[in-house]
Amino acid sequence: MKEIFSKQNQKIKELKKQKQKNRFLLFLDNQKSIKDAQKFGLCPKVCLVDKEKLANFDLLVKNLENQDVEVIATSAEVIKDFSTTQTPQGIVCAFDFLPKAPTLPTGNFLVLDGLQDAGNVGTLLRSALGANFCDVFLVECASLSNPKLVRSTMASMFALNLVEISRADFAKFAKANNLPLICADMNGQSVFDFAPQGQIGLVVGSEGHGVSPELAALCKKTVSIPMANNLESLNAGVAGSIIMFEINGRREL
Repeated sequence: MKEIFSKQNQKIKELKKQKQKNRFLLFLDNQKSIKDAQKFGLCPKVCLVDKEKLANFDLLVKNLENQDVEVIATSAEVIKDFSTTQTPQGIVCAFDFLPKAPTLPTGNFLVLDGLQDAGNVGTLLRSALGANFCDVFLVECASLSNPKLVRSTMASMFALNLVEISRADFAKFAKANNLPLICADMNGQSVFDFAPQGQIGLVVGSEGHGVSPELAALCKKTVSIPMANNLESLNAGVAGSIIMFEINGRREL
């Protein structure tokens, strides 16, 4: 192991630049998320460990070194620079998380249209896995490398087939493959009265603007969640989750 005490170390400086510029680089700062990412086939590029806490990560560090991952012992100050939490555990691993080309979904799937709230996106990804919507298209959404998004998925993002794509490219892909899209909107049919048949692609729009006109035009149906007490709507994370679980529970595949 190479022990480094200075924040000015060239390797760490290069890693900082990559973190600022590369949206396809994930920095995970706790043992569970690091192990979860590895379980789903991701391999760290480099791992930073607080030199005062090496004993806490002995087994994980040995496992990484056996995989020829560079492990750098450094200061708590450097760890804090790369961590996204107030009280870092003392370890940070950088993973490549490269974009995927769109492929035809194998079952029900989710389309997130312009969602910028990373917490809502993370909630929807976690719900998508639980509701068996295992293919997710993120159309001009918050970046998958956003730390808040990564934390809120509770590692479920690593088990999903995620595609980041532009609106124009997704519309072209959907038209070419006649994707069976339905739209979540407060003016639609109650999802509790909706009888899904076959594959369903649920489109959930942004918090402020809803589903874009470009994608709404591709949807064959519109579904909603009935509201009591004059409540207009739920936030995107809650609404999309309810609809996915309802569709999964009532499906007729």
